[in-house]
Amino acid sequence: KSKRNPFISADNKATLGVVDLTTEFLDLRNKDAIQQIEDLINVDLRREGKIPAGLDLSLSGTAAVGRDMLEAAAERITRDNGLEEVPPLMAQRGDFVLMDEAEGPALGVCLGSHFVAAGPAGTVLRPLAAARRAWRT
Repeated sequence: KSKRNPFISADNKATLGVVDLTTEFLDLRNKDAIQQIEDLINVDLRREGKIPAGLDLSLSGTAAVGRDMLEAAAERITRDNGLEEVPPLMAQRGDFVLMDEAEGPALGVCLGSHFVAAGPAGTVLRPLAAARRAWRT
């Protein structure tokens, strides 16, 4: 008796694809990986007509949930504190910036072409290009 593939439904109408990320579910770096997968599904495959009519493709999992939670938190903080999000390279002296560190996200303050943030070994100075998000203060 052959074993059934656990990634294909018994009626052969559903298939599960798995992408294993090595990052934690709240890691900001997941956003880029998830965006690439969404672009592949929603832009490339649909535009090229490679998704048959009636086929539903969905993205789920802890990384997608973590990304959505971080986005919702950032939107709420922005709204509740009257901050305006700006492109990171448009940040000015005194604006808040968010960056990724190996240990996770870090919030910093723009100094002009650089920003300063708290790192695991103390204060770190990074070029503004390393910021992922920024808010006008």
